[in-house]
Amino acid sequence: MNEEALAPAGFWRRYAAWSLDWLLLGVVLAAPLAPLLARAWAQLLALNQILQDWVYARVVDAQGVPSPLAMSHELLADPVLAASIGQGSAALVATLTAMALLLFGVSTLYFAGFEASAWQATPGKRLARLQVRAADGGPAGLARALLRHLAGAISWLLLNLGHAIAGWRRDRRALHDLIAGTQVLAQGPTPRWVRAWLIVQGGLFTGVLVGTVAWFCWQLARIASA
Repeated sequence: MNEEALAPAGFWRRYAAWSLDWLLLGVVLAAPLAPLLARAWAQLLALNQILQDWVYARVVDAQGVPSPLAMSHELLADPVLAASIGQGSAALVATLTAMALLLFGVSTLYFAGFEASAWQATPGKRLARLQVRAADGGPAGLARALLRHLAGAISWLLLNLGHAIAGWRRDRRALHDLIAGTQVLAQGPTPRWVRAWLIVQGGLFTGVLVGTVAWFCWQLARIASA
C-alpha cells in the first residue's frame, strides 16, 4: 500500500470487512460445527421433553389442571427431576463449551494470524484495502494482534459500545485498538463491493424485521378471530 494514501478507516468499511471475514469463517467452521449444533439441539429437546413428561404426569394424576404454584413447589423439590435436569444441563453445557472453544480457537488463529502476517490484514480487510498497524504506524506484530482480538470480547460485553466509539473518534480507533495499541488504516476510497455488501446486509435485515413483525401481526389476528 502507498504510505501517503493511508488514513484512519471508517466504521462501516471496517464492519464490512469484519462481516466478510466471519462469512468466510462460517464456511470453514460449518462442517465441524454442524454435529455440535445437532447435538446441542437434541439435548435441548431432551430437557424440554423431561419437563413436559413431568408436567403431564402431574396433570393426569390430579385429573385436571393443578395449581401452578403447587406444581412449581413440587418441581423444585423433586430430587429425581433435579437429577435428570442436572445431568441433561451438564451435557448441554459441555456441548456449548466445545462450540465456544472451537469458535474462539479458530477465530483467534484467523484474526491474530492474518493481522500479524505480512498482509497486516485478514482477507476481508485486505479486500476492503485496510491494514492493522501499531499506533505508531509500524507493524502490529503477533502480540498486539492477539491482544487486539482478545480485547474485542470486552466490546461485545459492553453491547458493542467499544466498537461504536470508532465511529466518533477522530483517529477511528475502537476500544480494542486502544487497549492493544493498534489502529486500522485504509487506502483510497471505499471499494464498490463494500457498499454493495452493506446494502445486501441492510436489505436482509429489513426483510427479516418486516417478516417477523408481519408474522406476529398474523398470529395476533388469528387469536383475535378465534
